[in-house]
Order: sequence, then structure tokens, then C-alpha cells
Amino acid sequence: MGKTRLGNSRFKVGEVLAVESAYSSITFQDAFVHCHECLDLCYNPIPCDKCTQTLYCKDKAFSYHQYECPIFFSLSSSIVDVVRRVVLKTVLVARNEWNNWDADSDRPDEEYRSDRFKEISNLLTHADSRSKDDLLAETSVACQFYYLLKNHTRFLKGGINEDRLKEILLIMVLISKTNIVDINKLSPDLKMETIGNAIYSFCNLFNHSCWPNVRKYFHGNTIVLRAINAIKKGEQCFVNYGLNYANSPLGFRQQIFMTIHFFICTCRPCQENWSTLSEMQSFFSLAIQNRLMSADMNQARNELQQVLRLAKIAEEKYPTGVTGHDHEIKNLLHKCFSIFGNRGQI
Repeated sequence: MGKTRLGNSRFKVGEVLAVESAYSSITFQDAFVHCHECLDLCYNPIPCDKCTQTLYCKDKAFSYHQYECPIFFSLSSSIVDVVRRVVLKTVLVARNEWNNWDADSDRPDEEYRSDRFKEISNLLTHADSRSKDDLLAETSVACQFYYLLKNHTRFLKGGINEDRLKEILLIMVLISKTNIVDINKLSPDLKMETIGNAIYSFCNLFNHSCWPNVRKYFHGNTIVLRAINAIKKGEQCFVNYGLNYANSPLGFRQQIFMTIHFFICTCRPCQENWSTLSEMQSFFSLAIQNRLMSADMNQARNELQQVLRLAKIAEEKYPTGVTGHDHEIKNLLHKCFSIFGNRGQI
């Protein structure tokens, strides 16, 4: 099953499975009210002394930025996709880890740590599944990062192993295509807005399903995984990679998953070809959504208790994926939990 993760205990709907801080993250250039380090909302950020591209919520100099700072404008105008900037930041943040890495010291019984670069570098690259043209394009991105670091920063002046740097850049560029995670916030019109990207180790180990039982929420660049179905002990935990049976037809989903993630989805909705759901919603669902329009946390907590009771009833009564009740309740859960996470000024 690939990146299989099984529940080691029973989880109720709404319970937290995992909390993980990003190993590294970036904000988009227009996200000027978010700290460029932790991505927390900040209305009086402190800028870098030497560039206008980064803003922080604390007066703290991050050591990696001395190398990032001189090439920010080059990155903005280059052929490198903006989301790939998280590759460069990851390599800079992990400098001491990969430069001094002794592979012979690895132990099979070593504790898994999500705050360590070794776990990040072990994420899938799918190098064997890529075409020659794709590998060439990805290698050119790694070369551009290397050129900028070598010729426009002092990064290589401190005893850096250049061959190791080239290897790590290419590995991270390959990893980034399928493992970069969008960080979202709730906008004033109650829609989810992407404000940046991040890379995580543990939370990238979950397989996809078009009918997931786990969903992602963000507090700054910290990711929170919550159960949106009751999960039994030993049952596999699934997240969603962006498309689900309710909003995208089977053929389109499979094409996207194969192109971007290099797999054919065999989840239950795909095997049984579940129909997409119409835009029609029940009066009850619309009533709850209307009460959530204020994005008031106390109101959301009250509505959440009602939706959790509905979820428990639906788990027992309705044949999931057939009536649409399951998806409707999951959407209500998502709206409640989103109000508790990242949000703009509302």
C-alpha cells in the first residue's frame, strides 16, 4: 500500500491524530501579514535589514536567510516555480545536517524524528517513474539553485561539500513535486486561501483516498491531522491529495494522480466509481453554514458539537458514499475546524 499508516488506537470523529511543525516553509510574496518563518498572522512584522522580501513576527536573525537574502530577486524572476523556493530554504536550514552526514552511523532501530533532515530526505522521489524529459527539467532547477548559491552567496565559503550539495539539491527538487504541502487560511469570505508551502516528514507518510478519514488543518505552519471518520485500531489512515469523488469524476482524478503523484488510485470510490455529488445541499446543512458565516469561534464550538453528533449517527445509519450525508457532514466539520486554524482578518 506504499506509505501506509495505521491507527495505533481508536479515534473518534474530530480527535487529533498528529501535530507536526514544518521542517521548513515559505510564504507567497503577497502574504505580507504573515511571518515568513512561522507563518503566523502578524500585522506589525519586522523586515529584514537588507531586503524587502522577508518579514518576521520577532526581531530575530535566522542564520539561513543570510544566503537566501542576496538571491531573492533572482528567484522571483527565474524559471523556478515559486513553490520550489521551499527546496532552497530546506537545504539552507539543514546545512549542518547533510554536510556532516555519516551514512555509516545510521541505525535500523533509530527513533523517527520529524524535526530531522534525514527523515525529509527519505521521502519518495519517484525517480524511477519519471520520464527522461521530466528528470532533465528537474535537474535544471537544481542546477539553477546551485549556480545562484555558488556565484551570488557565501554559502560555499564555509567548508561545504560541493558534490554533496549538488546531490541534496537534486534529491530535494525531486521530492518537492509530490511532497510539498499547501498551507491554507480561512479568508474573510470564508473560503480557503493558500498563503504558502511547507514540507513535513511524518505527515507526508499518509496514503491518499478519494474518501479520506483524516484531514489537514493549519495553525501557522504547524499541521494538525484530525479524524473526520471514526477510525478503528489497526485501520489504515488516509488523507486526500486534492481531489475527491464528490467534486471530480473518476477519469480526471486518475489522470492527475498519475501525472503528479505517479500512482493509480484504488480506493473504494475509485473501484466502485462513486458518482460526484450535486451542488444541492440540505436545508439543515445550509442553516449551519449560515450560522458559521460570522466565523465566531464560540459559535463554531457550539455547531461543532451538533455536527459531531450527526457524524456519529451517520456512521451507524447511512451507507457511506451512497447518500451523500457523509460528505455533507465532513464539509461541516471542515468549516468548523477551519475557523479554529489559520485565518485572515474577519
